[in-house]
Formats: sequence, C-alpha cells, structure tokens
Amino acid sequence: MGMDNTTMIKKNAAIAKATAEKEIAIAQAEADKYEQEQKAAAQMKLADAQKYFAEQETAGIAAKLKAEAEVIAAEIAKPPGQIDKINIYGTTGEQGNEVSQISSSMPVVRNV
Repeated sequence: MGMDNTTMIKKNAAIAKATAEKEIAIAQAEADKYEQEQKAAAQMKLADAQKYFAEQETAGIAAKLKAEAEVIAAEIAKPPGQIDKINIYGTTGEQGNEVSQISSSMPVVRNV
C-alpha cells in the first residue's frame, strides 16, 4: 500500500505550507516585538528630553527669582531716606482688595 504520487505531493505541499505559515507567524511576532521595543525606547528618550527641558526651565526660573529676590532684598535693606517710592500691586481676592487694606493702614506722606 503506497501513496500515489499526487497524494504524496499534496501531503508534502500541505506540510510545506504549514511550515511556511509557522515561520511567517514567528517572523511577524519578532517584528512586532522589535517595533514595540523601538517605540518604548523612543518614548523613553522623549520623556528624558522633556524632563531635561523642564529641569532647565525650572532652573532658569529659579535663577531669575533668586536674582530678583536679591535685588528686592538690597532695596529693602536701604535706609528709609534712600527710598523714593513704593509700589504695591495686587488683585481683588475673596477678602476684598488687599492693596486697599494695606494702603489704608499706612500713614499718608506727601512730597511738598
């Protein structure tokens, strides 16, 4: 009992097709895995860059605030006779206008 040639060819073709499909599925899975790894690496690089720029921005803001605080501290340290004017800025809050509250408690001084 042997297989005829056509049956043997069909069987071998089915085996070859199944093997090829399996190899294609493995290759596709490997390609998908590689693509995901590359996307994850790119996202990490982007996150690192965003963190770096945020840190640089924060450092720049901190340096500017420090410089401004030093100027303010120097102005506050001046004797009152060397201060020519004081500006008070504010907004209206829930408690009312804080600037009005501050200025209403200050003595009136006029230049004559």
